[in-house]
Amino acid sequence: MTLRKIYTLYYSKKLKPSQIVHHKNGNKRDNRIENLQVILESDSWEWHNRIHKKMERQTGNWHGLKICTKCKTKNDEDFIYCKICGNELNKKTC
Repeated sequence: MTLRKIYTLYYSKKLKPSQIVHHKNGNKRDNRIENLQVILESDSWEWHNRIHKKMERQTGNWHGLKICTKCKTKNDEDFIYCKICGNELNKKTC
């Protein structure tokens, strides 16, 4: 189900074509209604840029990192299992 559908069904509001639904916390897998926010399409680039630059300053990576506790490999933030050893990754972003 798309973010637009989730938002529209929950709030019973039709969105304008110029409105985009985004994840407040930047985690595209977190579709909880409280994590969804509507912004104008014209503001989308600025919003993404601000979120990703903050993440890059914190982690050295545009999308954030999780470090495997078993093999110490750096994995993308949205990975559930380590790409090298298959260990389940900590939910906390490093």
